[in-house]
Amino acid sequence: MALEEALKKPQTKIVDLTPKLNREKWERENRWTPSQEDLDAIADDIWRRKRAGQPKVERAKGAAPRPLKLTWEAEEAVREIGKNLMTIDNKLRRLTEPALKGVAFKARENAKVEADAAMWLGVAEAADRCREILVRRRTGRGVWYAIVQLLKWEASRRTAEAAASFHERHNSRAEAEDAARRMLAEHAKHFYSDTSVEAEVLCELEWDEETGMRLL
Repeated sequence: MALEEALKKPQTKIVDLTPKLNREKWERENRWTPSQEDLDAIADDIWRRKRAGQPKVERAKGAAPRPLKLTWEAEEAVREIGKNLMTIDNKLRRLTEPALKGVAFKARENAKVEADAAMWLGVAEAADRCREILVRRRTGRGVWYAIVQLLKWEASRRTAEAAASFHERHNSRAEAEDAARRMLAEHAKHFYSDTSVEAEVLCELEWDEETGMRLL
């Protein structure tokens, strides 16, 4: 409906891409194109060429727990912990592979004797992840994602919000780079003075395919 309303408006030099991009996103997430195997199964069932398989029905058990309402003290504690975690993450991201390996080793050693062992183990796992990302970037091994984002900038161009995001999964960095260049060309038509089109490639440790978001 928003797209139809937008198309009815008089054309101006300023084009709002939001309705069109939302429609494209909806179609990607909700439109299903049956495969030839699906079509054959449907035809077999209609013409009774062979018995169609009965779908397995499973009873859903349980329900999602209600979100816990945090007290003021809990919210303040989470906020402070988040600041410290960001400081730790920023520190780890500046280290080299050998340094990260050393941090992970020392953190695990501390976990054996310190009272806050769980926190030291968390630091060790975070260091391992940062080091593996550096290894992936250096070697190009593993799964990679080609990402193209349309960023809508506010008037001062200090901040921007993602208007749309597109990504593809590939089995090598080279394939992802080729895909990113192709996707960048495909979506260059959406570029305007207040909308930029940006491409990048990320390894699987840096990208969450389910949410379509970059992992911090």
